[in-house]
Amino acid sequence: VKKPADPDAILRRKISHYPKFTEAARYWLQWAGAPDSVFTQSNYENDYTDDIHSRGLWVNWLAGGSKRLPKQRGLGIPIDLCLAFHSDAGVTPNDSIVGTQAIYSTSGKILGDGSSRKRSETYTRQLMTDILRDIRALYEPQWTERGIFNKRYAEAREPAVPSALLELLSHQNFADMRYGLDPQFRFTVSRAVYKAMLRYLAIRDNRPYVVQPLPVRQFAIVQTGQRGYRLSLEPTAKPTRYVVQHRLGDAPGFATVAVTEQNTYDLTLTDADIHSYRILAANDGGVSFPSEVLSLCDLDNDSQPVLVVNGFTRVSAPDSFDFGEMAAGFYDQHDHGVPYIQDISYTGSQFEFRRTLPWVDDDAPGYGNSSANYEDKVIAGNTFDYPYVHGVAIRAAGHSFYSCSAEAYDADTYANVKLPVVDLIMGKQKEIKRGRGAYGTYYKTFSTSLQTRIRLDAEAGTNFLVSGAYVGTDLWDNPFSSEETLKADQDFAKQILGYSWRADQGAVEGRVQTVDSRYPDFADLQLTFNAHLDPKCYIVESPDALYAADPKRGATILRYNENNLPAAVACRFDAYRTAVFGFPLETVVRSEELQLLMDQTLRFLTGK
Repeated sequence: VKKPADPDAILRRKISHYPKFTEAARYWLQWAGAPDSVFTQSNYENDYTDDIHSRGLWVNWLAGGSKRLPKQRGLGIPIDLCLAFHSDAGVTPNDSIVGTQAIYSTSGKILGDGSSRKRSETYTRQLMTDILRDIRALYEPQWTERGIFNKRYAEAREPAVPSALLELLSHQNFADMRYGLDPQFRFTVSRAVYKAMLRYLAIRDNRPYVVQPLPVRQFAIVQTGQRGYRLSLEPTAKPTRYVVQHRLGDAPGFATVAVTEQNTYDLTLTDADIHSYRILAANDGGVSFPSEVLSLCDLDNDSQPVLVVNGFTRVSAPDSFDFGEMAAGFYDQHDHGVPYIQDISYTGSQFEFRRTLPWVDDDAPGYGNSSANYEDKVIAGNTFDYPYVHGVAIRAAGHSFYSCSAEAYDADTYANVKLPVVDLIMGKQKEIKRGRGAYGTYYKTFSTSLQTRIRLDAEAGTNFLVSGAYVGTDLWDNPFSSEETLKADQDFAKQILGYSWRADQGAVEGRVQTVDSRYPDFADLQLTFNAHLDPKCYIVESPDALYAADPKRGATILRYNENNLPAAVACRFDAYRTAVFGFPLETVVRSEELQLLMDQTLRFLTGK
């Protein structure tokens, strides 16, 4: 090993004070203990070229000594395939897609196991086929294919196993990034890559294959008797088995408690703890991503249990706008979007929206330029675990609870069940389109069928607690709704839930307080919800301002401190009561404040 010309350079390059997920491959490999023959072919002289070359060399170091690369020393791991997953550059002056290209290399002709490098071409073509098919079928029928090329790029050339360099989309182009920032799009593309790899290997080895299942849907907990409950899934799910996982209280993780071929699982509680469950679909190809998390707690002999309905299913890119060739971009001040669980790729808000401003260099990138103050930070998204957060407060208020997905509630799972109180979690649910919206819209707060279910339960005497950032905006200021739909939506909100919409972006500081009203259950309370980007809880940047549709039935119970706009409404109908909040309750920062608010709300709803 040559001695570096500048020993201090080693230390300087090792300490970035950034998290490892932000660092280049070359630095990570040095930190992880790879030999310097892998991470610095330049002998510490050129980090840029070292970073490019280190990736393929890392693959060979892992595979060395295995049947895939028997003539090279290494760790003996039989690596089958290599993928360099890239984004590319390029800008269009309109809403057209730059799109996808893929690169392989036949340079050297022979792979480490003696087979032809033409295998890289076969593998690369399978990748492109699967990616384009799924994107065009689910998101954008006009997604551009930019070709498949045989080139001597290092990441395609240097690995001694079949390899491909994928340029999925342009990180510089607005139309591409409206998809690229969408977590659901990312999942679909990643799954397409996985399926392409699976098919390639199955064909290579002349064996059948099974694709792992998608996550389950219509998850619900149904009470079956005294302290007895059933976990229930959609009847049309087709995996061969289900993995049931359990978490007790605030334990840090889940443990598998059962594997069953049935789409139901029965259990009996013997304590007053909070039990949480999630389901993984499984088959011979593997297991799915986990379902949302549902929770329950049985305080024996509680006559007014709460059904918690999780209606917050949205994951999406930030809000965006397009003024044609003049300007376009992402308007995250209005809505940062919703990451899946969390996001490590957000760098900061876009501040340059002029399409005509060219890239000069990396310090003056022109159109699309954004801040960098979040480069080293993790941003929270939708954890799909909010029935537990609400449930902690419900139990503290002295009530049992169980929970379900909004899809299960909407599907009449509880049509013949007496429901004293329904707590409907709406989070940041709102109607959006993906990219150009070729296949419609998603995530509307109150679908027509959900409105019908709520109406029927309300008429039967069910009391409703509803909270979410867009429960008013999505019904009054929805660009994807016709005038007829807006009218029907607003009639539902006013006539069934008892509120009207005043404004979106009702507050920026996230502070609310109770105000005097005809409903004395709500009093002497101040609380703060999360109005900032945070690693643990998603941001509420546009809470709704709401007021009572009928002042004879309803009243404002909370107002935003900074401007006195109404933040929540309580209503008393003949057969039932409602409490509607213009911010998501699960984002209340302090658990003690949420518990006090939940106690006051349930006292009002149940009349106790």
